[in-house]
Amino acid sequence: MGSLSEIRVRNSKPRDRAYKLFDERGLYLMVMPSGGRLWRLKYRMYGREKLISLGAYPDVALSRARERRDEARKLIVEGIDPSAERQERKTALRDTFEGVAEEWLTLQSKSLAPETISILGARLHSALYPYLGSRPISAPLLFVRPGELRQAEWSEFDLEGAEWRIPAARMKMGELHVVPLARQSISLLEDMQPFARGGHYVFPSLRSRDRPMLNNTINGALRRLGYSTEEQTGHGFRTMASTLLNEQGYPPDVIELQLAHAERNKVRAAYNKAQRLPERRKMMQAWADYLDGLRVGATVIPIGRRLP
Repeated sequence: MGSLSEIRVRNSKPRDRAYKLFDERGLYLMVMPSGGRLWRLKYRMYGREKLISLGAYPDVALSRARERRDEARKLIVEGIDPSAERQERKTALRDTFEGVAEEWLTLQSKSLAPETISILGARLHSALYPYLGSRPISAPLLFVRPGELRQAEWSEFDLEGAEWRIPAARMKMGELHVVPLARQSISLLEDMQPFARGGHYVFPSLRSRDRPMLNNTINGALRRLGYSTEEQTGHGFRTMASTLLNEQGYPPDVIELQLAHAERNKVRAAYNKAQRLPERRKMMQAWADYLDGLRVGATVIPIGRRLP
């Protein structure tokens, strides 16, 4: 079985049934009855035969198909399954701003004119992707209520003081709530500021900068990321944060204060508000660092001790 030539690949013709033209080291061209010519790589991983697609001819020439084969085989030598590695990369892209935005564009193409989609796509690529494209869209840094998040206004943020002060009128308990901002949160907000263009809302509606994003936007994004209603909701990030922070040994009072849960004892409530903000700052930064560790796949060691 000899190696393929570019001429043989170019001259391959469809038959009644699909057939294969073999190259070397598992690479072959599948010629389909429809005329399509598809590059495939056959390999073995953990004792099992597997198959991966390397593109279609002529978009992927023979020389490029061999390069992709060699790249895949380097992974195999390192004990990495090329198919699994590719899926991980797709998942990583899907969970970024660019991944979600591209999915949104695809959905909008069903109702908007092609010219409009083209303009939106061009604006995303030129104005947003260079700054926000690789940002994870899934990293729940603040664990506030979804309604509090979607209605956040730029005027409420003090980035120098690292605080978000949510007005009493928007809080469930009717009291001003201070959210300490970790370095990661400040970095995200600074990246977003150039696109505010004088708008009030941090997360404006797609239709109007004068309104915040809709109630179901966060949950809708979670559904598109693949989470069912039983697996995760926008409000569920609060429960997740509470559970994990308690497991890591943070004082329940500090966690409850940050969740803006009501304290039945009024004297105790006044004391907590006056004394616990420094502890909450430390907790929020540690929480952001913990999420960063999960995002990059590092080994995360829970702190497992109470704050001083």
